[in-house]
Amino acid sequence: MNDRIAILGGVRTPFVKAGGVFRTLTTEELGAVVVRESLARTGLRPDDVDTLIAGNVGQPAGAQNVARVIGLLGGLPTRVPAVTVHRNCASGLEAVAQAADLIRLGRARVVVAVGVESMSSYPIHMNDAATAWFAAMARAKSFGAKLATLARWRPGFLAPKPAILAGFKDPVSGLGMGEAADRVAREWNIGRAACDAWAAESHRRAAAARARRADEIVPVATPSGLIRDDDGIRADSTPEALARLAPRFDRVHGLSTAGNSSQISDGACALVLVSKEFLAERGLSPTGYLENTAVAALEPERFALGPLFAIDALHRGVPIPWETYDRIEINEAFASQMLACIAASGDAAFARTRFGREAALGTIPADRLNPDGGAIALGHPVGASGARLVLGALHALERDGGHRALVALCVGGGLGMAAVVGRGDSGR
Repeated sequence: MNDRIAILGGVRTPFVKAGGVFRTLTTEELGAVVVRESLARTGLRPDDVDTLIAGNVGQPAGAQNVARVIGLLGGLPTRVPAVTVHRNCASGLEAVAQAADLIRLGRARVVVAVGVESMSSYPIHMNDAATAWFAAMARAKSFGAKLATLARWRPGFLAPKPAILAGFKDPVSGLGMGEAADRVAREWNIGRAACDAWAAESHRRAAAARARRADEIVPVATPSGLIRDDDGIRADSTPEALARLAPRFDRVHGLSTAGNSSQISDGACALVLVSKEFLAERGLSPTGYLENTAVAALEPERFALGPLFAIDALHRGVPIPWETYDRIEINEAFASQMLACIAASGDAAFARTRFGREAALGTIPADRLNPDGGAIALGHPVGASGARLVLGALHALERDGGHRALVALCVGGGLGMAAVVGRGDSGR
């Protein structure tokens, strides 16, 4: 893709634990915060925006097409259209990719791309038995019929069906995402100790990078006070402490626990993408560029390897130029998933069978992979994480004098998505 699209700037909220300090903030309110702040930081007026695209997974029932509500609450004029997109964990990156496509096609000059998720707001449904009982009560017309139906009430009807748990289970394979990630990891001989060690290191790196991340975060006012930082980082996390936690998904043979899996979180991120003509007219300098994106699909039960499939698609027919990337950010859905990707990337037979390559994808440089920690420590508000990876990579390149970064995510349902971002001197 020769036509890079400029990213003028962006911002995110802190990522915080679901059910915590953001529990009173709705999806649309979180999105509006980053829309307003991204425009303020880039110096644009609301009237400069041509459209808004928001990636979101658990769309709120009270704010259908939540992108439109976010735009209006974020101060955009009523004339600015908005659309909500959904690609599971890659929804935020999908919003960025579609924003870039609109600009390439000449259909917009300024697009705000948002990734947002309030996992605190996910509903709890009635179970099937309770649903049937309430339907029977509604159909009962006479007093006697209602009394007979009432007599069939059972305490078990009160057992809830959390939507978040249903969302973590793949409807085709029948596997929970953690269970599927663990199965793939075992195929690559990944052990529990390695998973706990990865998670502890993610927390260590995230804690060490707190100050470096501050410029990408906007403080958010809540009833609990002004929230300035991600609250899931445990600087004192150790492999020994994590080893004491029970498996969360496969209770007997599982690798993934609450400690070595990504945290269920609330948060939002926005990026402002603009055309080169708009840059020239305003005399603006972008934070960086979106160079390319790719999406790939695989078996739902092997979704954990999705990042490798997307990275292969991004570099179709050529060796992966790992050495050209100053940073490689792969979303840490599970430590088991990360370690499986690392193992598979170096396996020639895997590359030959799945991608038709003559050689392995190559060894992912350990010193450049998630150097500031990942979602195990920072949290994974599923609709926002893809946008967060882009924002964080661009800020890090600017801060450290880097040139290009590769970002990728595994995606529930058997998908992977990846992108290349760079600075103005990235050689394109």
